[in-house]
Amino acid sequence: MTPRGHHAASIQLLRLLHSMTGADPVAKSLIDRCEATPPSNDAPFAMAYDTYLTSAPGGLRWGFTINDRFDDDFDTLLREFAAISGHRPNLVDRVAAVRGALDRDCRLTLGVGFDAPQTQPRLKLYLQEDTWGEGVSPVGALAPILLAAGISTPIPAWISPDRRVGVVTLELADAGWDRAKIYLGGQTPQHATEGGPPELQHLARRMAKTCPHPGFYYATVRLYPGRAPATAINKIYALAAMDYGRNELHSLQALRDVAALFKAAGRLPALKRLLNQLRSLPELRAVPTATALEDQGRSVDCYFAAFPTVH
Repeated sequence: MTPRGHHAASIQLLRLLHSMTGADPVAKSLIDRCEATPPSNDAPFAMAYDTYLTSAPGGLRWGFTINDRFDDDFDTLLREFAAISGHRPNLVDRVAAVRGALDRDCRLTLGVGFDAPQTQPRLKLYLQEDTWGEGVSPVGALAPILLAAGISTPIPAWISPDRRVGVVTLELADAGWDRAKIYLGGQTPQHATEGGPPELQHLARRMAKTCPHPGFYYATVRLYPGRAPATAINKIYALAAMDYGRNELHSLQALRDVAALFKAAGRLPALKRLLNQLRSLPELRAVPTATALEDQGRSVDCYFAAFPTVH
């Protein structure tokens, strides 16, 4: 498995999602930018590109992420994505300030979310732990860091100040305001959502009942300006255990997990549509990397990474 093979397969998957969700011109420009910049270093292989599809009452949403692991000039990529998508140019400096204030070094991942054709995409910057469970900051130290970044929404009191945050996400949206999301990790849905409100506990129980395949879990808390926090439960699959899709049994079990969650949410047709589209690309292996449940179980996500079938 090589970074360049992963990159080429990812571009194919992005173009497929682009075509099945409305062929947004800004999305095309961003995918073209990705294609023009293959991995620039020979770091040991790990996933660098990921995609997601959300099925919710409002319709389909999609997006993708790029990790800084294989790019020696990730700041340039951030600036160019911000310019193409119409966001503010000081994005790199603002993210660097937050990253420098965390108590542990972390990976940086750029995410782009397309909620509807012809609308400005959301840009998301994930400051994430490189190993599950190590965290990037205690909750108690995070509030002043976010406040310095312009995010004043308080972190809910049910989260212990000593608890470590696995991922911090900063987000820019078309309305021009910022919001953040924090990820609280755990080996089980119950551990990840410990102390959380009833609606989050409900999502955790549904996830545990519906998706028995092993994984790592995050409770996520979105911090909106002037609104109550929104919660969700995410499940991350062990990509290495699936051998990037070459272990067919583990990969199939993860896919069944995802399908069960979509079915329980009444959203299975959206997943079937994606899987049917993938059959037109036999040279591509799309492997489940994560799934998520939110909005009282009415909104469900699937995440896929792409790899070539021939190495």
